[in-house]
Amino acid sequence: MNYFSHYYFDHIHSLANHNFGLALPDFVRNFARGHRLKPGLQPLPGMEDSAELVAGAEKHFSRDQVFHNSAFFHNTEQHIIGHLRPVFQSLGIPRYWFAAHVLGEMMLDRVLMKQHPAMLDAFYLDLSLASRPTIHNLLTAHSVNSTSDFFTRLDRFCEIQYLRRYVEDDTMVYSLNRIFMYTGADTEWDSSKYPAIMQTLPEIEHHIQSTLSSLQEEMV
Repeated sequence: MNYFSHYYFDHIHSLANHNFGLALPDFVRNFARGHRLKPGLQPLPGMEDSAELVAGAEKHFSRDQVFHNSAFFHNTEQHIIGHLRPVFQSLGIPRYWFAAHVLGEMMLDRVLMKQHPAMLDAFYLDLSLASRPTIHNLLTAHSVNSTSDFFTRLDRFCEIQYLRRYVEDDTMVYSLNRIFMYTGADTEWDSSKYPAIMQTLPEIEHHIQSTLSSLQEEMV
């Protein structure tokens, strides 16, 4: 799942450190190049805040397992592949199956954010309230030694609140291309390729909206 989906399913009111932890594995992967957190994180002795962060991160790992094995995810992925495969093949873009996986998670965020705008406000508020010293200490203890770049990118993420732009079709395609480039799967797409991909998004969004209740049942 993506950032907001984790928050939607598992945030705990007034526990900012726990709620930050829900996104921490993705933050490390995206903001600390070459580093990944793995299940089995250990809190720092004597630091209750770190236990909350770890609890959130461990919930992230367990929820991803449930989500990626859910009928909702597999059905959504196949639905998106059906729409993206001919478009990607005609545009000469590789790995349509990878795009279907990523786009499914991003579009789930879009649907949930549209339905729960106040919760998105709470998400960003909790990111700002989480203890930066505790995050620094926990990352250092788990071999993420260069935290300055991590916090620079995190602060930028919180400042521009980029997730709010997921409602824009061109931003969604741009973000998908950034992920392709980040993983080395492709180069920057010419903007002339955007419209054909954007035309698939309304139907994908409708599919997720119409089947969301099944995911909510599977995530209980």
